[in-house]
Amino acid sequence: MRRGGQRPGPVGAGPGPDLLTRLKRERGLSYLSISHDLSVVFHLSDHIVVLSVGRIVEQGPARQIAEAPATRTPGR
Repeated sequence: MRRGGQRPGPVGAGPGPDLLTRLKRERGLSYLSISHDLSVVFHLSDHIVVLSVGRIVEQGPARQIAEAPATRTPGR
């Protein structure tokens, strides 16, 4: 089933980080991204919420979480 705004494609396919960054800057867009690729998460995000087993374990500015994570997950 196709939903509005979604295009079928291979798993992991989608716009690159540079396109998302440009759209955010030029159009003032906000978006929700779910990823295990922390380098992309820190590159794209202003604010991060870290989940563990479906529960929020940390949230805050991306820079703060990257530099001093309260959990081991961001720094692996």
